[in-house]
Amino acid sequence: MILITLITAALLKGSFVKGFTECSFYKSRETSCFAEAGKSLNFHLFDKDYGGIKELKHDRTIILKRDKTGNVTVNLPNISSAFYFKNGTIQLKNVSKKNDGVYTLEEFNSKGEKLRSSNVRLKVLGVSAVFVTRTEDSHLFV
Repeated sequence: MILITLITAALLKGSFVKGFTECSFYKSRETSCFAEAGKSLNFHLFDKDYGGIKELKHDRTIILKRDKTGNVTVNLPNISSAFYFKNGTIQLKNVSKKNDGVYTLEEFNSKGEKLRSSNVRLKVLGVSAVFVTRTEDSHLFV
């Protein structure tokens, strides 16, 4: 019985400490996303790459820009470190409350005409804790 309880506690703990959050811009034009402070966040910018120019903004600041030739410029003033992957994903490491806000992805054609725009409202939550309690009869509770 104790072994089953320990396995259940480990599984529950694993769901709380996944390590990263994933948010997608292409599933909806307007969506919300929640991330845990201190963890990583993956933004999936697009599912298909149609070329053209892309800009990712945090509130009004352009934090990533990809030109029509594929060159990427990254400007992340409130982020300790980030990685941009060629598949259209940007990973933000160690997110904090400073990263709260609206992220807007705008895509333009080669003439500079806007093709589409989508928003993700990010809310960074405080670090959660998991408590394990042992009773006198050796039961564990999470």
